[in-house]
Amino acid sequence: MRDGASRGFRILRAWRATRYDREVVGAKVASVVVAIIFTATGCGLLLDATPSADGGDSGTIPRDALAPDASDSGPGDVAIGDADAADAGRACPAATIDSTTVALYSFDGDPEGVAQGGVTGLDAMRIAGVVPAAGWCGEGVSFVPSTPHGHVKTPGGSAFALATGSVELWVRRPEADGIYGLLSRDEGGTTDAGHLTLWIASTGHAVIRLQNVDSMGRAWRCSNEPVPHSWTRIGINWGGGAPPELWVDGALATNTETGRHQVNLGPFGTFTARCGAGAVTVGLDDNELPWVMGVNSSDVMDGGDPARLLNPFIDGVIDEVHFRSVRMDFSAP
Repeated sequence: MRDGASRGFRILRAWRATRYDREVVGAKVASVVVAIIFTATGCGLLLDATPSADGGDSGTIPRDALAPDASDSGPGDVAIGDADAADAGRACPAATIDSTTVALYSFDGDPEGVAQGGVTGLDAMRIAGVVPAAGWCGEGVSFVPSTPHGHVKTPGGSAFALATGSVELWVRRPEADGIYGLLSRDEGGTTDAGHLTLWIASTGHAVIRLQNVDSMGRAWRCSNEPVPHSWTRIGINWGGGAPPELWVDGALATNTETGRHQVNLGPFGTFTARCGAGAVTVGLDDNELPWVMGVNSSDVMDGGDPARLLNPFIDGVIDEVHFRSVRMDFSAP
């Protein structure tokens, strides 16, 4: 009887031990399965079957595949320091060459020292302190301190001598305030018609000046608000029997302030923009100067001596510079 009981207890202990082992193993297997599920789904994101535009980015939907993040300042970034790495999936509204295109500088995949213009014979030169940077769409160009001032320079000649035309570009203004040259086809000490320069003024406003022959005055246009420190679309129209226009993020410049927005006007030094003045209707066909980007050429004589270029766009970024032979509607931001 004792032997039988003892054998019975041994069988019971063995069964309990076996059951315990099965439970432990089962628990471990369950834990591993749960871990695999959470690892594969990103803590259950795979269970989110409803696509959402960055409201948490649904499970397998790539970031920004549907819309820019709420943390992004629309098409740009909240801060100048953002390198757009977080925007990799957003729609890229790159400009395309069409029948009105004179040249398009997208700065994507350019050879060293060159800015391809997309049109035969109109490639520009990257001179001195011009470096690649995260652009509005793909790569752009930024500017670092250098001697002479870093800039991009197009060819001169008849291609840009447009009686009617426009230019569109995307810029990201540096955090530091100052007078900056963005785009210039100008020359000091001359009275030729068709000299045009785009600045960011001391107040942060965008300013353009279009020169007519000396006896016919100048046209000044100033943006209504300062250019933000994020990606901003600027458009300029000229010629065709109409006054010049300046557009900033879809807003036509109607600013008529005087005595406030300072720029640098070459031989005249610091000059206060006469915002809204001048009904000049000329185009750019009275000279064959090159365009320069990232500087102001209003003190350069005869298109030479780059040491006289002014107001470098240090730490700013320019992208998608599109010259056309027609005036454009820039009302869409």
